[in-house]
Amino acid sequence: MAEFQLPHDHGTSSQAASLHQEVMQVAHFAAAAEVFKQLSDPTRVRIFWLLSHQEACVINLAAMLEMSSPAVSHHLRSLTESGLLVSRRDGKEVYYRAADTEESRLLHEIVERVMEIACPEKAVDFQASQEEIIRRVHTYLTEHLSERITIEALSREFLMNTTTLKSAFKRVYGSSIAQHMKQHRILTHIPVICCQYILRTLIQDSI
Repeated sequence: MAEFQLPHDHGTSSQAASLHQEVMQVAHFAAAAEVFKQLSDPTRVRIFWLLSHQEACVINLAAMLEMSSPAVSHHLRSLTESGLLVSRRDGKEVYYRAADTEESRLLHEIVERVMEIACPEKAVDFQASQEEIIRRVHTYLTEHLSERITIEALSREFLMNTTTLKSAFKRVYGSSIAQHMKQHRILTHIPVICCQYILRTLIQDSI
């Protein structure tokens, strides 16, 4: 098959063949269009954003959105069929959350970035807001050193998805949550160990 060539050469012909090959993958673009179509409705965007931060049932979502349960269920069905949401059943209750996929994480970040740009009157400093939340996460973890707290629990507590939480924590503190808290525990226990050593030494000297 002859290599694709543009009718008019405007200095971009070197990339024309590879670009043409990609753009003719119609099914791939149709799949991408279907995902963006799901987020063409502001209610679905709100639902997707909420469920990127926490798991919820239909009743609670309806209350948060101030909508009827049937209306929320309609949007949930559409988002779930598209693969952006997943659900689990616990007894009679069904819980929904954003799918743990690269696609969902990317779309969540896009939504937050677009809202930041589109709402300048709110003067939201996205990085500063994230850093403030991360410092609150750090305070929370140091106050509960003896407890085993999962990333999912932190995500629900501070309304930040797990991927963003991990990357933001590393950006602020220079290491992963697990590594940082391990070092913090070690540093916290050093004074106690030193005191125990000194106490044992004094007792031995007095005998």
